[in-house]
Amino acid sequence: MHSLLYVEINVFALVILVILLLNSVNRAEKQMLEQKLFMGLVVTNMMMLFYDTFMWILDGRQGILLRELNIFFTAMFYIFGPVACMLWSCYVEFQINRNPQRLKKFAVILCVPLYINFILSLASIKTGWLFWIDADNIYSRGPFLPVTMLISYFYLIYSTLYTIFAKRRIDKKSFNYLILFVLPPGIGSFIQYMYYGVSLMWVCMTVSIFLIYINIQNDRLYKDYLTGVFNRRQLDFYLQQRLQYGIRKRTFAGFMIDIDSFKNINDVFGHNAGDRALMHTAEIIRRTFGKNSFIARYGGDEFVVITEVRKATALISAVDVLNKNINEFNKGAHEPYAIDLSVGYDVEDNRSGVTPIEFLERIDKKMYLNKQKTQDDGTVKD
Repeated sequence: MHSLLYVEINVFALVILVILLLNSVNRAEKQMLEQKLFMGLVVTNMMMLFYDTFMWILDGRQGILLRELNIFFTAMFYIFGPVACMLWSCYVEFQINRNPQRLKKFAVILCVPLYINFILSLASIKTGWLFWIDADNIYSRGPFLPVTMLISYFYLIYSTLYTIFAKRRIDKKSFNYLILFVLPPGIGSFIQYMYYGVSLMWVCMTVSIFLIYINIQNDRLYKDYLTGVFNRRQLDFYLQQRLQYGIRKRTFAGFMIDIDSFKNINDVFGHNAGDRALMHTAEIIRRTFGKNSFIARYGGDEFVVITEVRKATALISAVDVLNKNINEFNKGAHEPYAIDLSVGYDVEDNRSGVTPIEFLERIDKKMYLNKQKTQDDGTVKD
């Protein structure tokens, strides 16, 4: 009866994951790195539930073949156990930095503990270091089981600390779900370790994956998939709330930011380089204006920033910081091209009666005047 209960719970969790997998991404999105990480997380968790289910079914059943199958599924269970936690660390890294090249280097380092766990798991078939299946086909824990658990906890703790460290660079909603993810599997695995015979870890992980799925669906509605900032739809909604309904403080500033020579970057270096330029620019804008500002991709190579302001002089200082951050990026020779920006900005009061379209057109015009001025006489951007 005890085994049957856990089998039923695992099957229920598997059904949920299959539904998420079938509905989470379409064919075009399967090539996106973020979606690949999510799918890897789902598939790995499905594998763990599958192995755990057969371990419950086979445990204690007599027969040479059944014992060999039990050993195989148990070894696979231990080999892939920390993989889901490692994938989560990669997911967090990409959510915060949005840099595929950085992620590749990061993943190589993160795989080192997995190699150690892989060797221990295979060796345990003969040594019983992590697990042992006796002659009666009954599973028991090995003395070095805490090593595998510490590897999994290492990934979860690292991703949590890194999220806290990068709190200023991510919005509040993303911060909350990145932090909350580790709680269900962390609590479930601790209870499972403390009370032998309880199996909660991977069902709890399913709960966390479901939370990610909900966040992904929200991002599809409100976020630009390439840069991670808000999309035009959410920008229009946000400005409507501020200008027409007087939400939040009355006075605020708007910045229209355009990448100079973006077409040339695409033509000379390719569209992948252009995509990277957009992602780099979005990250620099986030770092410049902070998580409390509203940042959106307006269209093409244009971004809009809405932020609180007390003095008009603060706008000039903000642009100076933005240009400083862009110059530091270009000096770092991260790409074969340089990123240059044109910026238009203005202050607005929500009592003025101006519409969102009129406000955007005004700062857009200021941005193009700035761009034209720079092209005509080579003056430094305001």
